[in-house]
Amino acid sequence: MKTEAVQRFGATVAALAEALDWPRLGLEYCEEGGLEFFDEEQREAVVDAGLAFAEDLAELLKPGGRSLYVGAGVAELVQIVFESVVLEREVVIASLPCFEVDELNRVLAEVGSKFGLELPTFMGKPLAELETEAGFDHVWHVSVLSDPDAFPALHDYLYDRHKPEDGATGSGHYPHDKARAREMIKDVISRFDVPCVLSTSDEEWDLFGPAIGRAGLAVDMAARGRLSPIVGDVVRQALVEKAPADE
Repeated sequence: MKTEAVQRFGATVAALAEALDWPRLGLEYCEEGGLEFFDEEQREAVVDAGLAFAEDLAELLKPGGRSLYVGAGVAELVQIVFESVVLEREVVIASLPCFEVDELNRVLAEVGSKFGLELPTFMGKPLAELETEAGFDHVWHVSVLSDPDAFPALHDYLYDRHKPEDGATGSGHYPHDKARAREMIKDVISRFDVPCVLSTSDEEWDLFGPAIGRAGLAVDMAARGRLSPIVGDVVRQALVEKAPADE
């Protein structure tokens, strides 16, 4: 990696962390105590985790490729910037419209202008509305299908939660959630540029694995994973390739 690009990346991350409205972001994540949610320790944890994931991706991704981030937010900001600035990759981010998306786009535009960089932009619309003819050689799909707001019943199932005191939502309709999840996974797989690196959580892998097999693809899942900084899910990278032909 070029030293100049790495230095520019470090300065960009520091500027983004300084410019973000962390208290307001905290209100998006917590109904109570949101203003203090992203305290100094939590902010450092978000940045440190992003740097660790960036280090992992540097070993797996080739410069100049294309990455798709689904449902990403502030937790993924550091590795997104790393891919863009250091690896010079095109990064497409499909996240639903909300304050977090608006805030991230604000600071990305502000800091990008300051450093003369064209940083990625969060789409602010669902994956299904993304139109592209080219595929992606890296897809980041982490803690999306287990989201308690978007997939409440599936969240309870994937985390094996049955009571409110265990964190169960107690809402939603499992068959409906699972059908929606399968459609989303099918859409994601259709966008793979094989061989493709898939970054996903252990919980979501229970759904991705069988779907990848049905698509006629083979996968090599990393034995080691890292904890995501906010949700705390184990995230692993998997190499997805064409299945070998039967002899």
